[in-house]
Amino acid sequence: MKKGISYIIPIFILFLTNPLVGFSQKREKMDGALRAFIETPFMQKFKDLRLESENLVLTFKENKQNYTAAEINRVKTAYQKTVDKFNAQLLDIKADFMNERKLQYIQDFPEDYTSGLTSDINDLTSFYQSNLQLTIQDVTDATVDGNSLLSLVAELAKLVPGMVTSISELRSSVKKFEDTYLEEKLIGPHKFKSWDEINY
Repeated sequence: MKKGISYIIPIFILFLTNPLVGFSQKREKMDGALRAFIETPFMQKFKDLRLESENLVLTFKENKQNYTAAEINRVKTAYQKTVDKFNAQLLDIKADFMNERKLQYIQDFPEDYTSGLTSDINDLTSFYQSNLQLTIQDVTDATVDGNSLLSLVAELAKLVPGMVTSISELRSSVKKFEDTYLEEKLIGPHKFKSWDEINY
């Protein structure tokens, strides 16, 4: 009986630890794949955009005594509408990462996905120009022009093909990503801050 138990115990321990090993291996694959994606010029530029948008707001807030409450609210509203668009784009990318069929589609038809995403980024550029940039130039008499942010948005569209190639490559190691993982590793570090979160 004791001899039988001595065989059962190692098997039982293996049964308990094997899922943990599988989870660890899956996490390592996700870490490696997502790290490669985040290091693409596209995502680095996206992060630069986020930082530049914060600088734009800080510059405006440092001189808020020069503007009326109504003018400040105009800029705040324009800023929030614009960053909501950028954050929605980031969430779309997250949703694609969580959709196994979409990842397969990107791998099979990278040109189509590239075309669609490039169009989306160009729309973001136009939205920024007609909303936040136009508003802040009008309120500040162009002392804050927003041109540095505009150039970053324009550059972002040119980097889409390399980003799509990265997604196609990570598909070979990871079928799809988990929601909480992407929130922590992708959304958290790259999400644009709200107006009230930006303080000097």
